[in-house]
Amino acid sequence: RKKDPKTVMIEINEDFGRLRVINDEIEKACSSTQALDYKSISDEATEIKKRAARLKTNLSGLPKAEKDEKRQKENVPLDETQMKALLSSLNETIKSLISNPVFSDMGSLDNHLAAKANQDLDGTISLSEVARKGAEKLGKRP
Repeated sequence: RKKDPKTVMIEINEDFGRLRVINDEIEKACSSTQALDYKSISDEATEIKKRAARLKTNLSGLPKAEKDEKRQKENVPLDETQMKALLSSLNETIKSLISNPVFSDMGSLDNHLAAKANQDLDGTISLSEVARKGAEKLGKRP
């Protein structure tokens, strides 16, 4: 069933805004010398995935990349160093997504940029799921 275009735009703006905030929190956590808060990371990763999935649905008209570039499948992190590397990768993917000019320059639709946005959405969804799984595993360690 079709959503009202106003509702779709409100959801898209909410999702982008929330992704920006969470991404800033992840960036701070990665650069901090303090131990990672795995409960917080798990919660944030869950919300990132939820927001990115809703964006993917609301932006379903985005074209796919012409040649399907397979993203390297990330392994579930086994320690804090690997988690920070994964979070850094997630952070860069989200930055790429939210700063994509296809969302700010509505005058023209560049298929390459739109396909990149679609690819970044897919990457955000998969990386956030790996981060959640890793945070849950690492958070259970004594």
